[in-house]
Amino acid sequence: QYPEQQLFADSVYDEIAFGLRNFGVPEEHIKQKVENALLTVGLDPAVYAQRSPLALSGGQKRRVAIGCMLAISPQTFIFDEPAAGLDSAGRIWIRQLLCQLNASGHTVIWVSHDMAEVAETARRVIIMDMGHIIADGNPQDVFSRQDALDAAGLAPSPAAHLVRELKERGADIPGIAVTADGAFAEIAAYLEDKAHV
Repeated sequence: QYPEQQLFADSVYDEIAFGLRNFGVPEEHIKQKVENALLTVGLDPAVYAQRSPLALSGGQKRRVAIGCMLAISPQTFIFDEPAAGLDSAGRIWIRQLLCQLNASGHTVIWVSHDMAEVAETARRVIIMDMGHIIADGNPQDVFSRQDALDAAGLAPSPAAHLVRELKERGADIPGIAVTADGAFAEIAAYLEDKAHV
């Protein structure tokens, strides 16, 4: 959840190179892999490679920790609340990065209790309770299962909550949106219809 707490090396370069060296990557290939990882996480190698990772800001430390994983380039990434403690720009960045990883063919498992984040990002959602799967499907299907959300102690995304509440109060809308864009579309269409009445 807080990968930056694992940092230990004297330099950012050595921090990222550590895993590569453990996997037996030849030194002549490590430099390029470290630089590529730093560029991917938005840190200029010329500026950050020789800095102490412990002297960086919290967001920069998170980027270095993620860079350590990227350098190794596993097929599957597992992130536990990767946006925890980040500001809104950091949350947007991490979400975009994980989507890019997934689009490039990597499997990305993202553990989160932020239902808005899940609704906006995930293609498949699995809700677990005490080690058991209680819902599995696309966000639209899973977030329509109030029983599963209740069983896991989760609230629907704010967008889903809003359109359901409006529908229950008599608004003639589908009430099925789970994202902010979807809620906006439902409400805009409803208001447009009302304006023409």
